[in-house]
Amino acid sequence: MRRSALITFPIMASVFMGGGIIGFMLTAALTETGSVARLFGLCSLPLAFIIGALLWLGYASARLGAHLLKRGALPRFAKSGAIPPGSAAFVLTSMTISTFLGVVVALAPSRLGFLPTLAVFIGSGAGYGIVCHLLARNGFLPVYDMEGE
Repeated sequence: MRRSALITFPIMASVFMGGGIIGFMLTAALTETGSVARLFGLCSLPLAFIIGALLWLGYASARLGAHLLKRGALPRFAKSGAIPPGSAAFVLTSMTISTFLGVVVALAPSRLGFLPTLAVFIGSGAGYGIVCHLLARNGFLPVYDMEGE
């Protein structure tokens, strides 16, 4: 079920900016002062959000195109205004980017050591991705109007 822009926009902005704040605070807690990793931490989860949203749209568009070619009609999610499939892309992108950031931060002097630092970043990326996926599946993140085009 799609929700109003009055609901989806503040949630999207909170998730986007909250990801940057969480990433920055996490790298600030685990690295030394003045580390470049803090910049990566600030950008990593918002970047995962943007790429995840694009992959979600891309997957839904591919499903729409395949369904049109195969059956010659719009799929059910495009007709009914339902949430399109593919929001699991948030989990995939968030974990991939957080794993990369975790390796970068763990190779730099960190407070916990390599494996615990990497585990913290992978866990935070998985949690962020799951939250984004659940919000998307429940209509709290904006969806492109495919049938309107």
